[in-house]
Amino acid sequence: MRIGIIGGSFNPPHKLHRQMGLEILKHHLVDKVIYVPTGDGYAKENLLSGEIRFQMVSLMCAGYPNMEVSDYEVKKKTSYTYQTLDYFQKKYPKDEIYFVLSTDLILDIENWKKPDYILSHYHLLGLKRKGFSQDHLPSIYSRYPESIKLYDFQMEELSSTIIREKRKAKDEKDLPNLLGKRVYDFICQHHLYE
Repeated sequence: MRIGIIGGSFNPPHKLHRQMGLEILKHHLVDKVIYVPTGDGYAKENLLSGEIRFQMVSLMCAGYPNMEVSDYEVKKKTSYTYQTLDYFQKKYPKDEIYFVLSTDLILDIENWKKPDYILSHYHLLGLKRKGFSQDHLPSIYSRYPESIKLYDFQMEELSSTIIREKRKAKDEKDLPNLLGKRVYDFICQHHLYE
């Protein structure tokens, strides 16, 4: 089985995060998707607790077969990408682990902890965003051509920052659609991002 790991702060999780998982399943690039929200040690401004973000991602995945969420990084507080991938490889020793990310993050891989280790042990699935050019790939990619697969999905431009700003500004008419009703209702019920 091929397992796609999608990490992120998911602050909050939204339509684009869900679409990433659905697209790679629909195109049979992986057989299962696991979302992994970052722990509380992740240095990012305005980050809600890992437990709250885990609950929101669980709501986002509910009802979608082959999509689930793990609290591995939430429980661990901090984890480098290679440690998270190692954890899932140990948990699923007979399966192939794919790390799924948008191409803007791929361009920064040389600044990650142990990039050579990641590329020599795991697969990267890069989902192209608008304006991406393969000419900009860092030199590390030439050493691991079999480890990286880039796919041209038409992903909407959407970010958690935009959603938080809309919520704060009380501009919420399209938020149920951008977040999904379950996540939006949870945010309203708990007065998040006000």
